[in-house]
Amino acid sequence: MSETLFDATTAAFDPDHAREGFDNGQGCPAPCDLNLTAPDDCPVMDLPNLLPHVNATLNATAMILLLYARVMIAQKRIERHKRAMLAALVVSGLFLVTYITYHYVAPIFVFRGYGWIRPVYYFLLISHVILAALAIPMILITAWLGLHRRDDRHRAIARWTWPVWMYVSVTGVVVYLLLYQIYR
Repeated sequence: MSETLFDATTAAFDPDHAREGFDNGQGCPAPCDLNLTAPDDCPVMDLPNLLPHVNATLNATAMILLLYARVMIAQKRIERHKRAMLAALVVSGLFLVTYITYHYVAPIFVFRGYGWIRPVYYFLLISHVILAALAIPMILITAWLGLHRRDDRHRAIARWTWPVWMYVSVTGVVVYLLLYQIYR
């Protein structure tokens, strides 16, 4: 008869048995571990470690919403376009809050790549930051014009806003991948 996590004879849960065989490959206990303290060599998922992943997810979500909204407006499905763009605006606003929070609570994370990738990374990062700052007022103006159905002016500025916003979303994900996944 095999052992179980729950011993019916003592009616007690055996946490030591629950941890057996679970390991993430770095000697860290599995998430089901009842020990709430992590070993020194185990990465801790606190706010500074969690927010870069949240930010990349928000950027990727904004990118998908922007693509969907672009397809919807090309098909003259204005209401769906409007909903997708408002969702992208909310997701990007949430990103801005988590991004500022991250830079308030986290130390500076240094890029560890060397060689040809270093200037590529810094080009992407600098262009991303500059265009993100420029995109904020462009996005707000474009959204306001669209919501008030000033379609000619909305279309004229959206031709510039959409590619800038898309570039910022895409490069945000690429910078995240380079900084936190590929060259960590």
